[in-house]
Amino acid sequence: MGSQQHRINYSKSLNSDTNAGVFVGSSGEYSRTIAKPSEIWIRPGATDGRKGLSSLIAMIIIDQNMKPDNGSLYVFCNKGRKRLKMVFFDGEGFWLLVREAREKRFPWPDTDSEAMKIKEGELLMLIDGIDFFRSGTMLKLAR
Repeated sequence: MGSQQHRINYSKSLNSDTNAGVFVGSSGEYSRTIAKPSEIWIRPGATDGRKGLSSLIAMIIIDQNMKPDNGSLYVFCNKGRKRLKMVFFDGEGFWLLVREAREKRFPWPDTDSEAMKIKEGELLMLIDGIDFFRSGTMLKLAR
């Protein structure tokens, strides 16, 4: 059995006509394009870090009164602010992505307010440990 390379290519355009695409090259390379989220929502305050995909989807529907399959990315953070969990529906199924901080904590709003819409650049700063909520503090993250 030959080895195959699996690559995920993230779409850079929100104006894509299709949600996802698959390409298998002549050399057996596999590539899949995943649509970019239409919006990004974070749930301020702590979320139980033991929650899995089904429980997070229920939170999106019940607590946030939103549709988890609308193309948005939903981001949650545990009480210790060491773990981010992100839920995304790509048109075919749900993704659960997890990011853990190694030494410090993720910047996160401590309020119990409802879901907050953030921009793509703010999500990237958050994932990289930059506290755009308060300051420009950097974190060391697990790779």
